[in-house]
Order: sequence, then structure tokens, then C-alpha cells
Amino acid sequence: MDSRDSVSRISGIIERRKDEWLEELARLVRQRSISASGEGVEDCAELFAEIMRASGIDAKVNRVHEGPGKPYPFVTGVALADEPESAPSMLVYGHYDVKPAGDLSEWDSDPFEPVIRDGRMYGRGVSDNKCQIFMYVKAVQICREELGSLPCTVKFIFEGGEEEGSEGLAEFLRSHREELSADFCLNSDGAMHESHRPTIKLGTKGYYAPILEITCANRDVHSMHGPTVPSAIWRMVEVLSSIRRFSDSYVLIDGFYDGIRPISEEEKAALSSMPNDGAVTLEELELDHFAMGPHGDDYNYNFVFEPSSNINSIRGGFPGPGDNNVVAHYCRARLDFRLVPDQDPRDIHEKFMAHLHKHGFDDVRVDPGSLGTLPVRIPVTNPYVQTIIGCLRDAYGKEPIVYPNGAGSGPLSMFTEAVGVQTAILPMCAADQHEHAPNENMRLDDFENGIRACALMLLRLGR
Repeated sequence: MDSRDSVSRISGIIERRKDEWLEELARLVRQRSISASGEGVEDCAELFAEIMRASGIDAKVNRVHEGPGKPYPFVTGVALADEPESAPSMLVYGHYDVKPAGDLSEWDSDPFEPVIRDGRMYGRGVSDNKCQIFMYVKAVQICREELGSLPCTVKFIFEGGEEEGSEGLAEFLRSHREELSADFCLNSDGAMHESHRPTIKLGTKGYYAPILEITCANRDVHSMHGPTVPSAIWRMVEVLSSIRRFSDSYVLIDGFYDGIRPISEEEKAALSSMPNDGAVTLEELELDHFAMGPHGDDYNYNFVFEPSSNINSIRGGFPGPGDNNVVAHYCRARLDFRLVPDQDPRDIHEKFMAHLHKHGFDDVRVDPGSLGTLPVRIPVTNPYVQTIIGCLRDAYGKEPIVYPNGAGSGPLSMFTEAVGVQTAILPMCAADQHEHAPNENMRLDDFENGIRACALMLLRLGR
């Protein structure tokens, strides 16, 4: 089949079977899988594996340990290509757990009784992330049952604890490296661009989030002692002011920018083709200017390519109502650094500690956390990326938006480190899906477009 025949035939199959598949998806949404409490997670893993098996995938539920607690089960599966010895393989990663529903009064319908209205299915977890991984399962079924050919081996790993930090994922990947090895990996999560054009993100920023603590006296004292008793908050202000300039966001830690991977011409071209959402963002946030970066106030460049240092919170002293004039004896600040290739959070931690020592801040206690995640970025020229871009173009009938780097962070570096596979993010739900919020939803046309794109990818990646 040529490209037009493939799109037409797949579209016909989806049209004929979409009601059946929407009811299957509704079963998954009805099944609670709240990782914060553990409610329904085990049952959802079993249900997902059951649906995968019925779709032609050899699936199993992997219980890392028995009994209550974390990590929750990993659902893995494989659908072998017609000629597995010579066919390429793709790994699909996602999660079946969901956030709690929250205040039920803010929902227009029961979050765990999915309903369809106004061209959307509503329910907790429908877009984040159940439908986005369900699409790949149905794509395998299309190739196997309807088209009679699966030219690409497809492997799956779905986890039940992503919303609680992916506990145990890295260890599971390392211990199942051979089983999960693949030529390329896709993670369909999050939202497409606001324009509703198909979107692919070729990596994520790294993450390092230290917590700083300063203690001076053994208790707060009246602020009349300000001339004599040191303030932990003022000390913290000194520390934080030494880390980054406000005027241009430049990070002042020695060596912070050393070794950053140069931006390729192809990545610059991809950036220049992206819509510039700066004006919309200014309006939505009621700002009159953006923060300056080392490269000026270029919104897209800074959003995609710049590393950053941020203060998430500062706590100390008396935050309550009224006047309670004290010299704070304790202050705590939580920071986060977003990193770009080839920065390493472990190296940044060492440089950060050296910075504190150099400036005489040895009294600061630092909790480095888990030392975060590594940044990852896939070349725009990667042949799998180029094939996927073509599939998106044909499936949606729109030119895809290619982010040469995602602005957020995530567990994708675990796949590079543990399995040796590069991973791209391919969101297939709308920007107004309300993930993590009341009235989470999935557009029905996204459901059809997503399955069509996934099926095309399996056909064409097999070449």
C-alpha cells in the first residue's frame, strides 16, 4: 500500500471499530488506579494486560514484590514482527495510574464513570495517560487482525506509579534490559501544542533540586534583637543572591555552563519553525516583559534551549496574619535547576557545593535529593524521528510541530541509561485536556487521529 492507501484503509477500520474501542477505553477509565493511595492499581494492571492480550500482544503483570506498598506492578508486553530477526523494534512507555479526583463538586460528572458529551470523553485518567497508551495497543490490533501484517516489533512497559515519582522504574529497567531493548522508544503523554497541530518533543531537560537549610539561634527572638542576633533569612538571601543574577538570569556557579552541547543547524531550523507563543503567554500571565536570559528575551530559545536556576520556595520566620516581629532562627529554601545536554546533575551538585564553600557559606546544609535526572535530546535527523514526523503529517493532515528539546523534565534518561534506547515524547491529546484537574477529557478526534498515527508508524518503521 502507498501512503494514501494506508491512511484511507486505517481510517476505515477505525471508523468501523471506534465505538467498540471507546467502550474498552471506558472500562479502563472506570477502573480506579490512584497511585497516591494504591486504590485499584493492581486491578487496573490486570485489566490492561487482559486488553493487550485480546489485541494480540503477549502481556504480563510484573509484581516487583508481593503485598502492599510500592513500587506498583509494571505491565510489559511484546508483539513480534512478522520477521522478528530482521525487523526493527519500538518500545512504548507510559503509565496507567492516575491522580486523585479531588473535589467532586468541581466535576460535571462522576470522574470514574466516563461519559461522552460534545465530542469528548470525560473521566479521570482518560487522557493522562490511559488513552494515549491504549492507542498503541489498538494500532497493533489493526496491523495484526485487519491488515494481516506487523512489520515492526512493538514492546510495551506501562507503570503504575508515575504520578508518585516512578519509584522502582530505573531498577526495573536495569533488571529487564534485554527484554525491553529496542531501536527507539516513544512516550505519549502530556498535551499537543495549543494550535492542535501534532507535536513531537525530542528530549527533556535534566533536573537537580537541592534543599537548603540555615539555622542561626536555637529559636526566634524579638526583632529588637536585630542589631545583635543573626537572621537565618538574611543569611539565606545572601546565599541565593550569589547563585544567579536577576538582570539576565545568568547562573553564577563556576563551570555551570561548561560542556553544554552546541545547538546544531537542524535544531536551530526546527526552533525557527515553531510557533512563537510569547505574546499569548504575556497576556495570559498579565506580564509586560519576559525574564532576560544570556541570549536576551527570545521566548522560544530560552524555553527550549536554556538551562535555568529557580527558587521554588523560601520558608522561615512568622508568615501568619498580624505583626509578630521576630528575627528568624531558621530558613529553608527549595531550588530547582533545569539542565540541558551535556550537563550532569551530579556534576552540577559538586560545582554547587564548591560555590557555597568558595563564598563562605559552609554553614548551609544541603540536601541534594536524588540528584535528579539527566537531560536527553535526540537529533532531529534521527531516521526514526523523520519517519514519525511523516506519519504525523499524514495522520493529522497538518504539519507537525517539532520541539528540538522539551522544556520539562522526566524519567526519559532512565531509558537511555538503563536500556540504551533514545526516547521521544509524542503527546496525542489536546492542550485543554484538564489533566490532574476536574473534568479531565479526551477529544474523540484525537482518539481517532492518534490510533491512525500509531498504526502508520508501525507500518512505516518496519521498513
